[in-house]
Amino acid sequence: MTETAITKAPETIVELKQYCTDNDVPVKSLRVRIGWNDPNPKCYGIYKDEETGEFVVYKNKSDGTRFEKYRGMDEKLAVDTLFEKVNSLMGIETVVNPYMPGTKEAEDFEKVQKFNGKVSRFAPFIAAVVFAFGGCRIPTLPFMEGKQAGYYLGRNDALVYRMPTGDMYTLNEDGWDRYYGLEAGLKYQDDYEPDPSVDFTRTWFYEHEMEKYREEQARRAEQDDYDDDWDSYDSGSSSDWDSDW
Repeated sequence: MTETAITKAPETIVELKQYCTDNDVPVKSLRVRIGWNDPNPKCYGIYKDEETGEFVVYKNKSDGTRFEKYRGMDEKLAVDTLFEKVNSLMGIETVVNPYMPGTKEAEDFEKVQKFNGKVSRFAPFIAAVVFAFGGCRIPTLPFMEGKQAGYYLGRNDALVYRMPTGDMYTLNEDGWDRYYGLEAGLKYQDDYEPDPSVDFTRTWFYEHEMEKYREEQARRAEQDDYDDDWDSYDSGSSSDWDSDW
């Protein structure tokens, strides 16, 4: 068990959210929703029902059904319930500070325990990365080669610009236009600096495509926050999504 000191456990939803932020608790990877009602499968959460005024602590199972661990007017009890579960998911054993609050001994105890908890929590991930890559630069993956956004040279030194979206444009006598040729012969120009008069990044095409690209990225990021496909975290989660709690 990893141990971490807690001088004052959170008692409200706001305090719980702040506690997780201050202590680097990975609520997203743990699938914990603090302060909102998520209908998607495989998540824990706490929120206040605005219609009844009740505080609800829930778990959505893998099949989408919901188990309510607590529903009532006691916010502290609701927060305690989820707080205990979060600690359990992280493999943390709560340690009560034995010293008088506000004393130097209490402060030192908290610092030491908090440091130990963070080191223990992240050491396995650091070790895994170092072991996997041997301390070397992470190599370029095969599917990334030749796919960078930027300038390329084609046949007869044709200048081509590839957008982050994958769309390509080429420079001809009339200016920039869509490129429909083959990608096989294109060579990426890492340090190419075009003359401002022919710089693709100053064209209407670039601004228009980048605006669409940014909108799509924002849409995907928003979708990720609600996506129930968390398979990448399953190996590191101790939660049984088919049980009640």
